[in-house]
Amino acid sequence: MILLRRPAVLVPSALLLLTAACGGQGDRPTAAATSTTVAATTTTKPAATAAELAWVEGLTALRERLEERTRPQAGVALTQAKMREFIAASRSCTPSLAKLGTPSPRLQQAHRTAQAGCRLYGRSAESWVDAGDWMAVGDVDQIQKHLNAASEHGGNAHNRLLVAERQAARAIG
Repeated sequence: MILLRRPAVLVPSALLLLTAACGGQGDRPTAAATSTTVAATTTTKPAATAAELAWVEGLTALRERLEERTRPQAGVALTQAKMREFIAASRSCTPSLAKLGTPSPRLQQAHRTAQAGCRLYGRSAESWVDAGDWMAVGDVDQIQKHLNAASEHGGNAHNRLLVAERQAARAIG
């Protein structure tokens, strides 16, 4: 039975190759070449609404506020109180973004990117918490590990919010 299937597959394949080799012309009539001209269409984006502009301005203000409040400054002692400030600021991203309201459909991609940035700020906050827990124990290696993670997540979160701003500007611009 298996031997019978192979020749059945080979026959159509051989016919296909033979047709291709002969150019497949046969007795078919040839069609005359025709050309069609399509007029160029232009589409313009509708102007940004006041609500869209307010949402984008709110996103920019949120990013700037978080950048200011979550970046450790050189020469500043890292105390438990300072770490609590970083934790509170990082955790404020998601509720602050929600306060901006639901963006218009054309700002949805920027909104999703901003939400991803806020999730990263949340991870940063958790790393700050973990670093604080290890400070109480005094394990320098663990403290450094969690401080590095907090810094990395915070930097990535900041970058996501920047990307969200650019996406919003393109969407309404």
